[in-house]
Amino acid sequence: MESFSELMKLSGLLNDFRQPWFVAGGWAIDLFIVDVTRVHKDIEIAIFRKDQNSLREYLFGWKFTKVINGKMEPWNEDEWLELPIHEIHAHTKNNLFRDRFYSLLTAILATIVITAILTSLQYLP
Repeated sequence: MESFSELMKLSGLLNDFRQPWFVAGGWAIDLFIVDVTRVHKDIEIAIFRKDQNSLREYLFGWKFTKVINGKMEPWNEDEWLELPIHEIHAHTKNNLFRDRFYSLLTAILATIVITAILTSLQYLP
């Protein structure tokens, strides 16, 4: 992904999601400085941990996996994710994303400080 157009599509997708969500990772920095600094392979968003079920319900029909110790594992529908698990992947085949298998990387956080996400040097590529 080399332009902000993919973020606009994501914004459209999440337009009716009624819980707070935030762009995170490399794209957050690019939005903050209003420049695409590199090619991105995914889009990272952050949500509050308490909203994880709301995201699953909103993205009904998507396939979800969680990351444990660097390995992707299925995220069961009745499973509540606690720390230290903080990363999930959501996959779908959707016309909104040009009929290709699309991956949305989501960080689930217990608390969030927007300024820290946007300005922390740890998020720089």
